[in-house]
Amino acid sequence: MPTNLLRRIASALLFAGLIGATWAGCAEKKTTQLVPGVMTQIQIPKNLKGVRIDIQASGQQSFGFAAAVDPTQSSGAYALVTLPSTLGILHGTSSGLITITVTGFAELPPGWDDTTLPISQAVDGGVTQYAQGIKILRRTRAPFVDGRILFLPMPLRYSCWDTEQCSTSQTCTAGKCVDLPTVDPNTLAEYSDAILDGRSNTCFKPSTCFADLLQAQLVDSTNCTYRHLIPPPLSRSGLNVKVYYEAGEEEILDYGAAEGFTRVAASVDAGTTNGPEFTLAPGLCTFVKNYNLGLPGRRIHSVRSATVCPPKDVAQPICADEAPKPVVDAGSTNCTVEYDLTPSKSALYVLVDRANSMRSAFGPNGLSQVLGFSLQDPAVRTTSMAFKLLPLNPATCTNPSSFTTFSSTTDVPFGLTAVAQPAIAGIVGDATNVLTTSPSLYLDGALDSSGAYKALRDFKATSGGSFNRVALLIVTNRAADDTCVPAKNAVTEAAAAFSSTDRIHTYVVLLKNQDQTADATAAAAIATSGGTSLLDGRNGDAEGADAFNRLVADLGSCLYERPAEMLPAVTTLRYFDLAQAKTVEIAFNNTCSASTQDTSAGWNFDGQHVRICGSACTGLRDALRSSANAAAALTLNEGRPAAPNVPVTFTQPCGL
Repeated sequence: MPTNLLRRIASALLFAGLIGATWAGCAEKKTTQLVPGVMTQIQIPKNLKGVRIDIQASGQQSFGFAAAVDPTQSSGAYALVTLPSTLGILHGTSSGLITITVTGFAELPPGWDDTTLPISQAVDGGVTQYAQGIKILRRTRAPFVDGRILFLPMPLRYSCWDTEQCSTSQTCTAGKCVDLPTVDPNTLAEYSDAILDGRSNTCFKPSTCFADLLQAQLVDSTNCTYRHLIPPPLSRSGLNVKVYYEAGEEEILDYGAAEGFTRVAASVDAGTTNGPEFTLAPGLCTFVKNYNLGLPGRRIHSVRSATVCPPKDVAQPICADEAPKPVVDAGSTNCTVEYDLTPSKSALYVLVDRANSMRSAFGPNGLSQVLGFSLQDPAVRTTSMAFKLLPLNPATCTNPSSFTTFSSTTDVPFGLTAVAQPAIAGIVGDATNVLTTSPSLYLDGALDSSGAYKALRDFKATSGGSFNRVALLIVTNRAADDTCVPAKNAVTEAAAAFSSTDRIHTYVVLLKNQDQTADATAAAAIATSGGTSLLDGRNGDAEGADAFNRLVADLGSCLYERPAEMLPAVTTLRYFDLAQAKTVEIAFNNTCSASTQDTSAGWNFDGQHVRICGSACTGLRDALRSSANAAAALTLNEGRPAAPNVPVTFTQPCGL
């Protein structure tokens, strides 16, 4: 058996006379033994810092062990192990069932490794509450089988991260607590080292198996049945699925109805574009519905499929060279850890023209679909948004303060995109919010220094801290001329906002109208004076989507919160360009700063932030925009939001 688990406590392996633990050649093949395999697709040390294993025989605690899995933890303070790992459990004098519980810690509070303490307790009328630091739980119950060594997989899945708190008679399955079943030993494989070490020819290789990865097409929203968009060749009959969470996590699903996906029988139509169909587990389907309906809780924003390989089995390891990052060996001098950077906050005030000329942009198949896609991009998860419809009335020209309050049913006050976006999509998706006429826009009144720009300044001031970008977005399909009486000057107003200490950017998206024409002169001038350029969507949906994706890339990139663990001398900064299918490394440049944002290429520390400058910033934004456009090309016809996550990560040696 493998030697990599619990080797530091080999002297403590016999316990209670009922169950013993062993590994590394300590047992002959005829020994009756269970081998729980703790596997994880939760990133270490980004999320998972430590694990604890509790074993009960006949309902009584028989063994407990806790160890750090984060290689940055001192091995002198805690036993340190790598995942995946195994624990051999010998059959003792009892023939009853054993219960094995694996808990994962997001932090290592004092006393976390004291296995004499319970992992949970009943509080507030019986509600279960986990011990401090515990974020995930996996529990299983199984009997021994005479003369066999069986492998008992116990995967720690992201779907169960920080969800329900399961009682002592339950386990977490796809984000839900379910009654603890007894495993049928006939369903378990005979143990071999190849099952877990990821170095056999039966391991699962993501780079190969997801070579044709595509956004899956929704077939039935009630039970989350999807179709792979392009049918496999005659020689290809596989199917694998990945899901993407709002928190920036992605997870390869195992085949199975309870926690992964199942294939719909006979779902390929020869000679058509209908590929194989599959259905997500009910718990995962809930996460998808949470996202699509704007409900709170864990949310999956994208489901993608591929057809190169047979479905991944729960007992099938990911190949060692592609195991969940970081791939580390705690005893190696080449140990590295990797973290995703969190975008610094931004603020966006959206003004959408509701004139009759914009009628085609309203309704469920109009602008709401494009806005829904772009504003659900993970890049803008730290952006706060507000919303109003234009025009208001001529009085706004002399009293622009109406743009600083949000009291109408078609107003949305500032809130994070996860809250504001569904409300905005609902307003734009309602065709009754369009006027029957096309009155003057009064845009020059809205852009008065005491109007929309003041609302942004006030929000920034009350929020505190540093902002990546503060911006105003105008969406129309007609000339953005000054129409107040007496006329103001929107170009001058945008320039003043951009040159102020708040440095407010102004964006203008110009959509097509019925004649597919609109005078862009004024719109382009406003955007240019506001520090941007016209986002021209007059030639169709694809260009309209690109315009919004450019905005999203600006708001959600190039300035990030600095993690406490980050050390400049040893840090490598990189991201994966999905469109180019390559990793891009960004060079350190100590001249990169707010004042050299457009000229010094590379990255640097900027106070409490990580800043990316010049061509490095441009390249990153192009990558975000290109990957979003590629996804939008698949989703615009389906109405399925699926903006991809393109995180910027930093890597440095372990233990610093």
